[in-house]
Formats: sequence, structure tokens, C-alpha cells
Amino acid sequence: MRPLFTTLLILVVSTHFWGALPAAAQESSAPERDEPRDIGLVEQTQSRITQVDVSVHGPADAISALTREDFALVVGSKPIDEFTVDNLCPMPLPEEDDAGDAETTGADEPVTRPKVSFIFFIDQQHLTQRGRANAIFMAEELIRRLIRDGNRGILFSNGKDLKAFTGLTDDQAEILSALGVLDGDKHPDGRQWVPDATAEDYAIDDINRTLRNDGTDRAMMVARQYQKAEVLRARKAQDRLVIALQTIAGVDPPKAVFYFADRMRKRAGGHYRDIFGASALSDSRIAAMENDAFGAAHGFDMVNEEAAAKGIRFHTIFGEGLTAESSTRDRDARTTLQSLAAETGGESFLGTDRMAGVQRVAETVEEDLRCMYLLSFQRPKGLMEDELMALRVELKNPDKRIKIDARGQIIFESRSKRQTARLLAAFVTPDSGTSTSTVKASIVPTGFEDGHYSALFQAGVGGSPLPGAVWDIGLSVVARGKVRQQKSGRIEVSEAGVPVVFEAELEFDHGPYEIIVVAHERTEDRIVRGQLAGSFPDSSETVAIARPIAIVRGAEAAFLRDGEVRRTHSGLLSVSSAADYADPTRTNIALALLCRDKGKGSQSFILRRSLSGENSVEFPQATIEFQNGERCIVNRDTIPPNTMNSGEFTYSIELRRKKKGEPIASAERHFVAVDPSIDPRELLAADPTPQ
Repeated sequence: MRPLFTTLLILVVSTHFWGALPAAAQESSAPERDEPRDIGLVEQTQSRITQVDVSVHGPADAISALTREDFALVVGSKPIDEFTVDNLCPMPLPEEDDAGDAETTGADEPVTRPKVSFIFFIDQQHLTQRGRANAIFMAEELIRRLIRDGNRGILFSNGKDLKAFTGLTDDQAEILSALGVLDGDKHPDGRQWVPDATAEDYAIDDINRTLRNDGTDRAMMVARQYQKAEVLRARKAQDRLVIALQTIAGVDPPKAVFYFADRMRKRAGGHYRDIFGASALSDSRIAAMENDAFGAAHGFDMVNEEAAAKGIRFHTIFGEGLTAESSTRDRDARTTLQSLAAETGGESFLGTDRMAGVQRVAETVEEDLRCMYLLSFQRPKGLMEDELMALRVELKNPDKRIKIDARGQIIFESRSKRQTARLLAAFVTPDSGTSTSTVKASIVPTGFEDGHYSALFQAGVGGSPLPGAVWDIGLSVVARGKVRQQKSGRIEVSEAGVPVVFEAELEFDHGPYEIIVVAHERTEDRIVRGQLAGSFPDSSETVAIARPIAIVRGAEAAFLRDGEVRRTHSGLLSVSSAADYADPTRTNIALALLCRDKGKGSQSFILRRSLSGENSVEFPQATIEFQNGERCIVNRDTIPPNTMNSGEFTYSIELRRKKKGEPIASAERHFVAVDPSIDPRELLAADPTPQ
């Protein structure tokens, strides 16, 4: 299960963080820069290949042997003459009597079955309780039938926040296991099921009751509030859909989304206006409701444009299913799903019976994927980037037995748009970065003041093999479902192989938090991602030791803090996890934040600490004094050079009451020490448990 950011976070990161970073900070200790050096890199502008997947239906002998000469391609009003066609139709070609003819048709050449990438997007904010149960049931069956033979999938849930429960994977068992976590009450934070769609019936009753008891004016005010809430939900879901699309933006077609919803409407909240009938059309409040409903519809334009730019089809599923009685609001929701599917080249499904419905969905999609052709071409001169245009694919010699399905719109994305998509994908899921390496993220608690914890966050990235590396690094802190803080900066290093460390001072309330950091090296165009989760204690209730306990070592790197870069051989770097090591040949420091409750006056505790491993160390017992009003104290234990050998260690700390001596709080930190001259893979049979 992989947590995600809220829409606000993603939009800010994509438009502000990456597009408007401050000028690069220079290395403060470096001499004046020499003249630019030729490092053998030449930047070239290249045309990007655009690919359109086309589904072909009909008799096998008619559809499996189409060639480039059979297709006509038009974008906007401009015919495309230069394009190639790849046959992804793994069907047996008809036998030829003439061996020579068989050879020319390619009958003996294997045809590769297309590998499809699916997003399963369960929009819980727009699902009724019945629709949610049906959606999870249908998603499970679709995953079993479709995630095979190299097809891949990723599971999203739009609850109170947006979460990706897997990365993009061809492991069917992993996605099914994640769906099991999503189902029922198994989800640990309980934020995925929301009753908004189910509560819609109550909203209708509330408006009608107010209309009967308090008159039209009051009822319109109530309806206006319900509509505003629906518009907000719709826009949020639309934004999150766009975010989810980024996770398959860079993969090869064909690509498709299964979107499950019951109450998503283009005219969000427009059905509340219908309660008042034609007699109220002249009322200014009705006009305002119409304007809001019309404005919400623009969010679907954004979804359609992203789908057109990324070559993604939407298969939409009305989870609740059809009923004998159908209201205007139900018809609006179904029409919206039908429109979204049609505009992106997909299918909409509004069935009733769960098993029959899922079978029909799977068979329709499988048939759609059974025979495909991939048309590839470059953007012709005169056609603009980032502009929605009509797309038409036809057969030059129409055959009534053959039906062609292709999306009806296309966008040629600019380089900056594609870059933004890659960065969004890096934030959304760990599996979407372009590099196998990651950011080493760590946090050092530093204090408590005015009800907030303070901490130093560090994000370390290995050096680039090229000189002149430029790193853009940004982070966001998420707590209680909202983005609480954002930090960003740029680091330039002139030498090759120099690691970089981004530092930021952060504040936290008590409770769980999550930090996600993305780094983009501009010279190599490399993106790496890191993630850190933890929790600060509620110090108003009990004496506590804040986690994590930080193990800090010296490091040679370029450090960026508050816009200034310092290139140093002795900077302090917190050991992040099993992927990072303490250096036993240098001084290491253990830092622990000790906090007491809100008791007034001075207070004393006995402090015990130890370091255990191949070498064990008992630090002298100490008495720690909290002065009047002081809530938290940082304890610092120095581990001198050569105190440890290479191996696994545990630092333990314990607070005891001074009078009675019984323990009241304790914590441990497991870490690894490795002599830098030794390959750590030769020493470690297993990773320690990171905090």
C-alpha cells in the first residue's frame, strides 16, 4: 500500500516547485568558476514519436493481415502521409496455396501480443454502498482475467485522500492482495470508505422537507450548499484522476483505465436545481447553481485532454447497476460515464447482475484487445503542441466485415508537459521513477516549542557520474490527510561523483506523518524518489522518547540548507536505514528527543543508555533535569572513532523516575556500522530493521 499526496500537493509541486525554483545556489567554498569546459555532451532537439493504438474487429482472415497501405490517418484536417504500422494482432493468418505469397504476407512471422497497462480506479467518493461492493467484486474478477500474459495493473482508491495500493505490476497476486486490504474494514487508517454518495438521498429529502416547511428561499439556500459540496467532490476526483494517469504516462500503449463510480456527473449538483422546476429558472440563485454545474464540467475536459495526450482509454463502470426506477440524477451520472468512455475510445458498462456484468466487461475488453494495430508517426509541421485535435483512423478500402475503434482526439505533448508528467508519476508511486536508485531520507528530532515538534530533515542522493550536475529537490509533508509543509531547492556541483544532501527544518504536530521527496538531476535527466513515515508522541499525556532516535555520522557531500550550499568533508548526515551505514572509523552521534508531560515546575529523571553489538558500551548513568516550562530535551551521546567494529548495533535509551527508579519510557535504534574500506555486502547477511 503506497500513500499519495492530496491534489493540492501535486498541483503545487508540478507548477511551482519544478517550474519556478530559485536560481541555483553556488558552492560557497569553491573558487571562482573557470571557463566552461567541453564535456562531450551535445544537446539536440528531436521529434517525438506519437503512437495510436487501433482495435480491429471482424473475421480473422480479414483483420489479421492489414498493412500500412490499408490505413488512412488524419489529425485535425491534415492527412498524415508518413507513418508506420505495427501488427499486434496475434491471430493465425490464412493459409496460402502459393508459398511465395505466404512468405510475402508474413504468415510465418510471429506476431507479438500487446502488453496492456491498466489502472483500476475505485472512486469511493462517488460510489454508493452497493456500488462500492459491486466495484470491488468486479475489480477482483477483472484483475484475475486481465492481469496475465505480461499485462500490468495499478490499483487506486479515491477516498478522503488518494492512495495507490500497488505500483504498476504484472503480479496478479499483489494487486488482489491490495484489493483485499481496500475491502471492508481492513484498511488501517479507515479513510477510504466515505458515505458522501450514499448520503445524497438524505440531501434530497432535506431539501424537499425544507421546501415544505420553510419555503422556497430557505430550500434554495440548503440546495446551494449541497451543490457546492458535490462540485468540490467532483473537481477533487477529476484532479486525482489526472494524477493517476501519470503513473502510466510513459509506458507503451495500449493503456486503459477502469473507472468505477455511481454519482460522478458532468453537471455536478445540477440535479438539485431540478427540484425547483421551471418556475424558479429566473431566480439568481438558480443561475448561480447552473454556473457552478457548468464550471465543474470543465474538469472533465482536463481528464479527456490528459487521456488524449497519454493515449489512454477509459472503460467506465456504473457500480450500482441499473434499477427499475431511474431519476434525473441517475441518468446524469450514467450519461457522464458514457461520455467519458466514448470521448477516450473506451466502453461504458451499466449492467445489473454482478457476475453477468463482470463477464460482459471482461469479454468486451478482451475482444477490444484481441487484434490491435499500432500507428506511429511524428508531429507534422504546422500542428501545434499541447492543443487538443480531432483524430481519425480509417481503412482506405472499407470492408463491411471490419470495424475499427480508435480514440477520437489527440494531443502532441510538449517536452515540458512530459517532464511534468514524469515528476508527478515519481511523486505518485515509487515504481515510476526513471532510476533504480532512491533518495535516502532521514529525520533528526531537535526540539518542542509552542505545541510543535521541530526536526531537521535530510535527503541524500548519490553523486552523478558527470561533472556539472544540477539537482532540483523537493519534499512535502503529509499529516492527517493534508499537505502541511513543502520545501524545495537546487544544488549545483562542478565535480563528478559528489553526493548531495538537501536539508530542511520542519515542524510537526503529534501523531503520524509522511514525507515524500523527489530529486531530479537535470544533466542526466534522472529522477529518484524517497519516502519516510513516522509518528511523534502526544507529550501532553505521558513522558515519551520521540522517534526516530537519530544516528549521525560525518560525511563528504554538498549540503544545501536555506538556499546556501556548502561543500564539506565533515558534514553531519543522519543514518537513514539499512541502506545507509555508520562509519566506525569516525565519530558517530546518537541524538534522542526526551519529552515530559505538561506538568509544571522542574522535574528530574534518571537516564540510562547503552550500545550493544559485537562491541558493547554502557554510557554513564545520568540525571536529566527539566526546568520550569521545559517540555523536551535533546540528549546527545558521542560514539568515539573505533568504538565499533563493522556489524549490526542497537542503541538503547531508557528514562526512569528519580525517586522510585522504575522505567517509564524506552526506545531503541538499530543500525549498521561499516568500515568504508570494506564492501558492506560481504558483511551483512540480513538488513537490520529500520525505524
